[in-house]
Amino acid sequence: MQWEIKSGHIKGAVNIPLPLLIDSGMKQMKSADVIREVFKEAGVDLDTVSIVASCGGGVTGCFTVLGAYLCGHEAVPLYDGSWTEYSVKGKPENMVLFS
Repeated sequence: MQWEIKSGHIKGAVNIPLPLLIDSGMKQMKSADVIREVFKEAGVDLDTVSIVASCGGGVTGCFTVLGAYLCGHEAVPLYDGSWTEYSVKGKPENMVLFS
């Protein structure tokens, strides 16, 4: 099966780029305090908001899960189909598409 993957994101999604969560040598996660600030600056209050991590294909979203875990949140799910699946199977009204 070949999918036509659209360019965009799930409506309501917040982008937390991977380099904000890991050190510059790409060898370890940043401290929980730094990660907590990254979430806060992205508008995500881990103490009041339920989140589901995703990404383009289900791999880098794992770092969001790990980052939340390091901040004390042990039950953050990963949508492993991520944008690759959602862009094909999701409802158009729940997508923000780029031209």
